[in-house]
Amino acid sequence: MTYYAHTAEDPEGNRLPESSGKWQSLCTHRENVAALAKQFSILQKIVLR
Repeated sequence: MTYYAHTAEDPEGNRLPESSGKWQSLCTHRENVAALAKQFSILQKIVLR
């Protein structure tokens, strides 16, 4: 079973089908958030020096 991070919608708020390519799996979302958090922490260390 695949879990998704967010519901993909069109500009009118209608749910898009999974085949639209606009859905992000929970696993991919989690990895992307972790990478962003790492980048943010690196930037914070530079700014706080």
